[in-house]
Amino acid sequence: MARWMNSATVFSAQELGGGTVAYSSALGASNLIPDYAAIQLTLSATGIITITQQCSLDGSSWQDPTSSTAAALGSILTGVTRALITYIPFTPVIAPYVRLVLTTSVTIPSVAVKVVTSGDVR
Repeated sequence: MARWMNSATVFSAQELGGGTVAYSSALGASNLIPDYAAIQLTLSATGIITITQQCSLDGSSWQDPTSSTAAALGSILTGVTRALITYIPFTPVIAPYVRLVLTTSVTIPSVAVKVVTSGDVR
């Protein structure tokens, strides 16, 4: 069976200041309903970074996804503390639009994030 692969750069080697919250642009659900999804994260320096996802019905009003018992569902990564290049598998929330939220406690000179998805051609 044939496979497809898609990638979208959502942060391209940009600086994140300490205490900064950065938001990606909206990613359409058609790009995020794969058999496999991962984030390629590149950090140029040591720092603590958290990545979560938010969902939207219209691409402009954003919510943190929660379960029926109000448990948070959007966490992708918490607490990377060293410079690295790595892939982090994650399960995208099911919504028409999704965006990534990056938070860091110290300045990181260069942060790059690419969302990579793949699946079977159906």
